[in-house]
Amino acid sequence: FQSMRVIAPFANKVPVSALNEDLERAWFDVYDDQSLEAADDESGIQESCVKIHALLDRECEMIDSKKIIVGGFGHGGAMALY
Repeated sequence: FQSMRVIAPFANKVPVSALNEDLERAWFDVYDDQSLEAADDESGIQESCVKIHALLDRECEMIDSKKIIVGGFGHGGAMALY
């Protein structure tokens, strides 16, 4: 692990609809946390995807992309899978 880098980006604080517009760190808005049928915040997901790709592009300038692992939990896990 001596040559390993860990980069832990965090989402900005944004108003989250499902939490009464409270400011929370979130990669995208959640409109309804009780329904699997609720709409997704597609624009928020796309904006976060652009930010994450920019971070990955910077890292790929330094190391082989095959050596990069993307992970997260909560919203970060969802964005890693996306």
